[in-house]
Amino acid sequence: MPTIPCNKATALSADAEPIARVEPGRPFTVETLNAYGDRFTNLVEFLTLLNNKSGTHHPLTGPLEVAGARTGEALRVRVRAIRPQEMAQSLSKSAGAEPLRNPLFGDRAPVLGALRKEGGRIAGVEYGTLQLPYRPMLGIVGTAPAEGKTKTGHGGRTGGNLDLPLLGEGSTVYLPVEREGAWLYLGDAHALQAYGELGGIALECSAEVELEVARCTPDAGWREQDPYLEAPAAPPILIAGPEPLSGQRGIGLVGISPELGRLDLAVVAAYRAAVHFVRLICPRASWGAARNLVTLLGHSLNGQAAALTAESTSMVFFPEAALGRLFRATADVLEEILAGLFPEAP
Repeated sequence: MPTIPCNKATALSADAEPIARVEPGRPFTVETLNAYGDRFTNLVEFLTLLNNKSGTHHPLTGPLEVAGARTGEALRVRVRAIRPQEMAQSLSKSAGAEPLRNPLFGDRAPVLGALRKEGGRIAGVEYGTLQLPYRPMLGIVGTAPAEGKTKTGHGGRTGGNLDLPLLGEGSTVYLPVEREGAWLYLGDAHALQAYGELGGIALECSAEVELEVARCTPDAGWREQDPYLEAPAAPPILIAGPEPLSGQRGIGLVGISPELGRLDLAVVAAYRAAVHFVRLICPRASWGAARNLVTLLGHSLNGQAAALTAESTSMVFFPEAALGRLFRATADVLEEILAGLFPEAP
């Protein structure tokens, strides 16, 4: 199947016409464009793009129709490879900060990056005079909400602008499906970003992203009501894979703030999802005990933390070793947990 080109979608919307149809279990490749909205080959072209604002901010590729996907399912998206292309970093006012007035945030002075190769293999990123690590990731991935839309650069209950470095090569994300066909969107690849994206912008790049999707049926336990909460329960956004900071495999439960600039609400949402997760994989723990276990074994890591114009995101991450304390696996603990919580749909 040829690479699906970026159509510069501006929102995760259920009303848009699909640009391609993908089959579960069959790998496919998608083109994503950098967050500045268009291609560039040198500093002059990049500055022209910034000054003219000719590109679409955070352009998305999608929607992709997933054959057979049904409302109420979960979509499993495996990131098989991310191949970055042109890359740069320069704060945009659209991030919600003017660096000359608020020096807490990043600089608008542009820096172009380039892949550094040794022996035909990627060894790092050239960033000005510095040699930095190479850890490509996807900033935006999500399905369409049942009603309305999630604008590009924002997040909602079906995904969007997560900006979590865990979502890199070799990772898997589980997304709620709220309409037939799922309507998958993705974009905003980064060649490198630390947790929090604290300066408001990462090393933004275009990329070719190789993916594979599957339809899953969330375990009925996700609908079990937490007795301490009034809000109805639902399957969360979950990411599994190799975590770049610790170097360990594990599972992260994602929380998205319903309000702009409220990281605290994102942390609470991730915590509540993590409590539910612990209850499911360790049924002998009560709801209260599950809260304590999250405190002891779960690590809170931020995604979109400092943006003033987007919903903050956070994640509670459980390393593989911690999961082994809660769940008695016969083989691979991550695979057994995920197969139980999100079995493939018939």
